Amino acid sequence: MLNRLKFLSLMLVALLSLNGASFAQGFTEKELPPLSYEAEMTQKEFILQTKRIEKVPAGDESLKYRVRLPEGWMALSDRASEAIDLNDRLLGVIAKYVSPPLGDKRAQFVIRARELDYLISTKNWLLNYVNEQGYTLNGISEVHKNRVEAAYIVFKDGVSYGVRAVIEKKGARILLAEYYAPAGYVASSSDMQTWVTRTFRFLEKGSAETVPLKEYEILDFASYFYPEDWDIVTVGDKTPQLTQARLTKSVLSDEDKKRQSRGIAVGEKGIIQTYLVSKESLDEQNIEDFLNERLIAKNMMYEKETLTKRNNNMFGAKVENEIYRLKITNGNYVDYEFWVTVQDAPRHKFITTLVTPTRDFSFLDWAKNSGTYDLITATFRPATYAE
Repeated sequence: MLNRLKFLSLMLVALLSLNGASFAQGFTEKELPPLSYEAEMTQKEFILQTKRIEKVPAGDESLKYRVRLPEGWMALSDRASEAIDLNDRLLGVIAKYVSPPLGDKRAQFVIRARELDYLISTKNWLLNYVNEQGYTLNGISEVHKNRVEAAYIVFKDGVSYGVRAVIEKKGARILLAEYYAPAGYVASSSDMQTWVTRTFRFLEKGSAETVPLKEYEILDFASYFYPEDWDIVTVGDKTPQLTQARLTKSVLSDEDKKRQSRGIAVGEKGIIQTYLVSKESLDEQNIEDFLNERLIAKNMMYEKETLTKRNNNMFGAKVENEIYRLKITNGNYVDYEFWVTVQDAPRHKFITTLVTPTRDFSFLDWAKNSGTYDLITATFRPATYAE
């Protein structure tokens, strides 16, 4: 198996606990329900029943959006002139539209935005949002890495709603548009929800980085980028034979700080280690020994059974990873995962490892760590002039 790694990356992922709270109503990555796009209403019928809306909330071009909404809907709040305060914790409402009365209820179309200060894929942000809010996920579609569409059930203010949503990521900003159909009107609103969300667009390209990045250089042989809010330490000396670096999250969240102030221990949020190893000291026949030597020190070893494959496309890189199961020799790492990716360079192997809380135990930490991990593996570049 390991002989096939010449042009591939290798990822080892261990699910170290089977007893944690289930994520997204028990869905694993493979079991996420697909989003249905079936509709009896034709596009022509939809256009005849709706009007085009294009707005620039508070004069902020970065929030400019376009959508088609049914005739008779009115803007309850479009934040046309009021300043909008966005931060990394709250989803600020930038526009809200409501339908004519449906009995004693109304359908709603709500647009929200939020600034991000961490790396996370659009899909993982949506899954974490659904999970944290306690919603029931009915379907999800990753249209592309910066646009995800989904359907879920929401219960708020004593009313159940069927929601169809669009999530877009523009640089450092997450933008969420949700069409709420109240209970009793979900089926009759389904076609309109599907078409409305398909026509919704944020028009600003949004090129700003999510977080400031730094470059880590390994002598003249290679380099990669990592987030500025992660600490990096070179372990030992940088040599052409082996250069090892350790990255840890340097900034605690507000929630972690509150937990610490109450005397609650805050565990490791994520540890990433990178190794640039010369092929003279490490050939393909002993990669397994190299990995297990470091795993055994953590009371782990991996099993050769391939479980699945994972593609890192968050940063446009085509990095294919093979996923293996880890065997735990004692319980010190319960509720953690261990990943390893091996990438090929002309004279070296580049090995990246990650210890992270499992997605079931702490999905947001898992998603943030996987975002940083994907950044490192996607931006690793051997220096051609050194080869």
